[in-house]
Amino acid sequence: RLDVPHLLLTGRTGLGKTRECIELFLRLSKQKNEEFTVLTPRDDFDRPSAHDIPPDFSPRNLILFIDDIQRLCPASRIKINKADLPARSFHDRLSSTIQWMNERFAGADLRVVLTSRDDPDLRERVRLDSADVWSEFSVIQLPGIHRDERQKFIRAIGEHYGLILERDALEY
Repeated sequence: RLDVPHLLLTGRTGLGKTRECIELFLRLSKQKNEEFTVLTPRDDFDRPSAHDIPPDFSPRNLILFIDDIQRLCPASRIKINKADLPARSFHDRLSSTIQWMNERFAGADLRVVLTSRDDPDLRERVRLDSADVWSEFSVIQLPGIHRDERQKFIRAIGEHYGLILERDALEY
């Protein structure tokens, strides 16, 4: 979906969520006929400080991309100047980062794209149903491939990329 500024893409492990996001970034760039700058924060990300981003960095089109958010959901302790900061939840860190980016890059086409595997307790861990940060996100779940269609799909990918597929891999 090219029309949403905040997107959470979910799906089964190995389904192609990351690849789908890269395809989305390429389509956005082609649609606007302009390049996008994609930022991928460190795992311990929090609201950036002035020294994190050069003062002359001012892209017109910017995507904050966080892949596999389920890895980052538990609160973490971040050490700065040997002092422990209070643990901040993923959704709090995400919210403050988005707010900072909106202020710092006002006027830019700013997108936030996240991926996550389907995880039964993910909604609870990231407070997907209650945290304010999620109110602006469109959540899209990629459908899985039916078991009967997997071999045909794998063969098609193999043919497309000129791969030789082992019989055992197809029967798995």
